[in-house]
Amino acid sequence: MSCFSERRRRLTSQLSGIPVILANGWERLRNPSNTYNFRGESHVIYLAGKLPAGAFITLNGDDVRVYLEPVSVDDAVWSGPGESWEVLAERHEASIRPLSELGGYIGELGRDQWASLPVQDPKAQAYLTDLLGRSPNFKQYERDRKLAEAMVECRLINDEFSIAELRRAGKLSVEAHFAGVQVVSRHAARVSRRANDERDVLTAMMEVLHWQGAEVSFAPIITIAGERLHQPHIGGSLNSGSLLLVDFGAETENGWAGDITNTWPLCGEFKPEERAVFDTVVAAYNACVSMLKPGRRYLDVHMRAAEVLAEGLKDMGILRGSTAELLERDAHAFFFPHGIGHLMGLDVHDMEDLGDIAGYQKGRVRSKRFGLNCLRLDRDLRAGMALTVEPGIYFIPELLDNPQIRAEYKDCIDWDRVEKYRGVRGIRFERDHLITADGSECLTPGLPANADEVEKLMDAYDWHPIPVLTCIPPANDDENMNDEDFGIIPV
Repeated sequence: MSCFSERRRRLTSQLSGIPVILANGWERLRNPSNTYNFRGESHVIYLAGKLPAGAFITLNGDDVRVYLEPVSVDDAVWSGPGESWEVLAERHEASIRPLSELGGYIGELGRDQWASLPVQDPKAQAYLTDLLGRSPNFKQYERDRKLAEAMVECRLINDEFSIAELRRAGKLSVEAHFAGVQVVSRHAARVSRRANDERDVLTAMMEVLHWQGAEVSFAPIITIAGERLHQPHIGGSLNSGSLLLVDFGAETENGWAGDITNTWPLCGEFKPEERAVFDTVVAAYNACVSMLKPGRRYLDVHMRAAEVLAEGLKDMGILRGSTAELLERDAHAFFFPHGIGHLMGLDVHDMEDLGDIAGYQKGRVRSKRFGLNCLRLDRDLRAGMALTVEPGIYFIPELLDNPQIRAEYKDCIDWDRVEKYRGVRGIRFERDHLITADGSECLTPGLPANADEVEKLMDAYDWHPIPVLTCIPPANDDENMNDEDFGIIPV
């Protein structure tokens, strides 16, 4: 059987005959004449691939149906007739029916018999509510709850096709990061073009994806303000920063996500304080990766990262006291306020639309403690799970300048020493991993793994892994020429 048939079988086998209906969502209007780019619901993509906007899929045992609105003459004039229903039926392994018949089919079995999941699109959510006589809600309705738990169980352990897609997403993400560092490297003008601001880096990275039919898996974070965990703004001048934090991932044509974070020194070398922080973050990453194997609780991986980061901050003179006490008081969390990672799959934070049912094992609840309440994953690891490992150290003014925090933690945080490291702003290091039978596989290999390798990459001349479209070296290139001869602006 194909991956779709097998996935549906795995899902329905857990539901004791409960029929399922899922909405793919409609295109959302940007203005009356234009829509935003459409991307269907991940649960639907998992079960049937990328269906057209406005599709609904029903599963009732072996009976799989996709309901669509026929293309109108007016739509065909402007956008073409679309694929034939015969082609769709073969590709998605389902019978294709007109949407007008869906209500009758739901009613035949009884509206109260169906299970469904919430959909992000308000129009589709309202349509489902009208069909079922209630809004899908896995926290309120037992049938929806069973479906949500079954979906998590299926998507949590990646099949062969999913793993191949995750590897491709990782490869594309790596290539994009190489393209990004290329335009900020010391010899950028010799091999390509020099980035002047964050948008230039984004352009170079997007070019890699678009040439290969891919998209981004989330809104990219490309910033000299590394202390902003999810900085939404891109456009800052690189001349005003020392480090560039790049959190960027690719999405494959079939919808699978990658997620990598690198932090690059714009002058080509880390300053002493920057290197101290970077080395600590990488040490935490390596310590976490050594723990990845089936049966390991991911909370323990997070706490190991916290321990290594706290020890490093002690070595920098920022924290003082016993490491155990620092962790108990969450003193480290003012510099590491997020969790160590999250699930990966068809979403970059996979299945978080299902809340903590996805990220938290049964019987475990999210902590209310500062530093643990942002942990997205607390499961025992199993072979086939994909996840990120992403430690970081940040100097966030809103935390470090809080008078109450300063007073309460003055015995274990050297606030004068903090000032010496303020210019580092923020450093994060992130890679994607697949849990294997006896350990883990890095899904995003090939990028620099320590400070020396990063500096070597920043100083490289001919390492670029993709064709450079605008490479026109000077006619009289020789070893005696300096940066000014190439138009490189010192940062």
